[in-house]
Amino acid sequence: MTLAPHHPHSKWPSLWPADNSVRVPELGIQSGAAEDDWRTHAACLHSDPELFFLPDGRLDNTGKTLLLRQAKAVCERCPVTDACLDFALVTGQQHGVWGGLEPDERRLLRRRRQRASRAQPDQAVA
Repeated sequence: MTLAPHHPHSKWPSLWPADNSVRVPELGIQSGAAEDDWRTHAACLHSDPELFFLPDGRLDNTGKTLLLRQAKAVCERCPVTDACLDFALVTGQQHGVWGGLEPDERRLLRRRRQRASRAQPDQAVA
């Protein structure tokens, strides 16, 4: 299996196309990784992916909590946390820590944003 060299969690197989051909127009990602692509600036670029994608069933709650704290500490010093979180929300990432948030936190944020957008009536342009 080929690993994508520019994925923020580059050691984690198959979560990012090996040719970096991701296209997410909402985030301005139209082609492969470029020098100004947020992924190339991610603090987690060379981190162990298991820190961000916890192995199922191999850790107790204390172990998971410690790893999540470590992952979020990496995100706290990351210069592209907002772009990473936006990517995760737009592409519906179901697993892992992205933009400093774990899956349950992203689901909650998505719900809050949806409620807020429904609460604001569409503004007609006169």
